[in-house]
Amino acid sequence: MFRHLRSLLFGLLLIFLVVWIYKFELRTWVFLVVSIYFLVPAFLFRSKSLPKNRPIGSIIDPLPSKGHWALAIWIFAFVMYWAIGYFAERGFTPNMHDEYAYIFQAETFANGKLYYPPPVHPEFFDAFHILTEKIYASKYPPGHALILVPGLLLGVPMLMPLLLSMGSLMVLYFWVKEIKDQDFALISTGLLAISPLQIQMATSYLSHSTTLFFLLLFAYSLRNSFERRSLGYPVIAGIAIGIAFITRPLTAFAVASPFIFYFFFLAIRKAREGKKHGLKIISLMSLACFPFLIIFFGYNTILMGSPLKFPWTEYTQRYMPADNFGFGLTENSRLEQLSPRKADFYQDYVQRLKRDYTFGGAIWQLLVERLPDTLRASDDSIGLVLFLPLAFSLPMAIYEKLMLWSVIFLFLAHFFYYGGLPRYQFEAIPFIIYFIVRGTYALLKLLKKTDGNLIRSFLVWHLLSGAIYVFSFKMLGEFNLKRDFTRYHSAFRDLVNNAGPEPKVIFVRYQPKHNYHFDLINNEPNLQASRNIFVLDLGGENQKLMRCFRGRSFFLFDEKAWKLEKLVLGRSPAGCSAND
Repeated sequence: MFRHLRSLLFGLLLIFLVVWIYKFELRTWVFLVVSIYFLVPAFLFRSKSLPKNRPIGSIIDPLPSKGHWALAIWIFAFVMYWAIGYFAERGFTPNMHDEYAYIFQAETFANGKLYYPPPVHPEFFDAFHILTEKIYASKYPPGHALILVPGLLLGVPMLMPLLLSMGSLMVLYFWVKEIKDQDFALISTGLLAISPLQIQMATSYLSHSTTLFFLLLFAYSLRNSFERRSLGYPVIAGIAIGIAFITRPLTAFAVASPFIFYFFFLAIRKAREGKKHGLKIISLMSLACFPFLIIFFGYNTILMGSPLKFPWTEYTQRYMPADNFGFGLTENSRLEQLSPRKADFYQDYVQRLKRDYTFGGAIWQLLVERLPDTLRASDDSIGLVLFLPLAFSLPMAIYEKLMLWSVIFLFLAHFFYYGGLPRYQFEAIPFIIYFIVRGTYALLKLLKKTDGNLIRSFLVWHLLSGAIYVFSFKMLGEFNLKRDFTRYHSAFRDLVNNAGPEPKVIFVRYQPKHNYHFDLINNEPNLQASRNIFVLDLGGENQKLMRCFRGRSFFLFDEKAWKLEKLVLGRSPAGCSAND
């Protein structure tokens, strides 16, 4: 009776998890229900794939030559990311204004500068995530842009995100292989490779690919510093956490802090026992990290005049005062002077979300959106995520505990921020996938006590079919989504290029209720050397800017009509002044 009751409760738990994570998406439910029929081929082939009398500890025991599968996964992932990014985005055209801001910053660094002087009449150059009044620079920390520079100089800006995304798969494989075994490593790496959020980040210019790679490299190197007693690993660990910190400081601190605290106290404990090697490791890691702290705070000092004043703080205070940590709106969350499109974005998006983000609203969002959406982004539609709770039914090793605390700390860090996008927890995805695999293995361990060969065979078919399902449907969906965004930007780019090879200034007239994702004011930092300059259409004020760019052709782009019209400079006094 108790056994049947336990099975019933487990079934109810699975149904609850499906509803909680996957909501009522018909396609997912169809796959999960149809997957029950995988029991048929599992039954037919169970004697070949999983002999009944042989003890089974892995769901991939039937796979031959496991050593070659890791290489196959890495190559497959690189080709897949490259194909999606290149063909869906027409040569890796950015899709978001955040991406343009990172490219803007990387181009600034590639030109040997940290910032450019503010453009004359900065109101024309109003762009998301770009400071235009005091300096002309991106609001973001310098780490990711520095990483983009080599690819930019080679003419392939997407090169580094692609390499780092594949590098994350490689580091995860060796990390899991060393703390667990090769079976865990292969499945974890394979699931991360086809994770929807991993594919999205690998084919974009967002900074998450850089942060993930260096955080994984940090954890791997720090562990090997103590396990292998090597002095090379702590240097790598220090460099890795330094780059991660100057890329995404809050994320780096949240994910790395459990590892840092544990190994720091471990080094102190060993030192009390007369073993100084741990302190040497911490010292070497700190020395290797220190130059990046100098870069970080020096960058703030040069741009903002103070090491503790960050460019994104200046941007927030000037344009988006409600875009900060905390719950609900504060009295200083209103601005009197904003461009129309920034005002629309601020009022319709930022203030609306922040107004609803009370402490109770934060808890509700965590339970109803953040947790299920992040789990969904980890393992979308394969269904192994349903076994995640079982991962914590078995004793945990120290490194597994550190991974779990990293996930918890990252969620806690962003709990105080109103944005609920899954990509804020992206750096936790590899560890979440690891626990998904661990939960699946915990199920196998339970099945060992019964005649569970048939179910184990089912898991093999379910995993392989799920991977095919995700690749067939989710990859196609991601491809089409990116193509929809790219079609807008590339169509505008083609329209401008077809207007002639001469240097141009394009006044952009957005239609009412313009979608802020489709931002067209995306300039290169060196305006004078740019062939095309994109500015806002300010009607009668346009003439004063036209006097500042003599020798160029002037055009007006009307978004609503999707038409490019050539303008003529009026008969006005020559010369250009910021006070015009």
